[in-house]
Amino acid sequence: MADGEEGFTLIELMVVVLIIGILMAIAIPTFLGAKKSAQDRSAQSNLKAVLTGEIAYYDSHGVYAQAGSGPGTLGESDPEFAQLLTSSAPSSASTTNPIYVALASASGRPAQAFCAFEYSSGGSLFGVEAVAIGASMGNYFYADEGSSASVPSSCSVPPLLGGSVSSGIWSQNAKSAGF
Repeated sequence: MADGEEGFTLIELMVVVLIIGILMAIAIPTFLGAKKSAQDRSAQSNLKAVLTGEIAYYDSHGVYAQAGSGPGTLGESDPEFAQLLTSSAPSSASTTNPIYVALASASGRPAQAFCAFEYSSGGSLFGVEAVAIGASMGNYFYADEGSSASVPSSCSVPPLLGGSVSSGIWSQNAKSAGF
């Protein structure tokens, strides 16, 4: 080194690396939490869109619609939306998470209730159910952020409020179910 020029000492460089490491240790978990939250919100948004679509279909036809893209289905007017729907219950979360839609009878009449479930990319399971007639009439919301959640093969009318499909909670209040 020339006279009057100084460089960083090894200790100074190690302190800078240590500070960067501490900042990353704080930032990475925060980022991962925000990522899971965004994935969960995406699934919830999809289910709210299904709920809105089903209610609109019911208002026009007097029954809820099946999943699919043909006549009499929820995706009848929107083929791109139909690609997100399935009538086969997924067995677990995967990288491609279709929205499972099933119809149920209420008060002895077919297609007067529907339920829809979707796994978020973060592994949480969310669901919505609407019952159009009878004593259990209303909209229901489901959330299970555990890893053991599984999609039921059919709708339960009404769903067990405050109970569970596995360990999650059904509620008629969207906010209390995390929506």
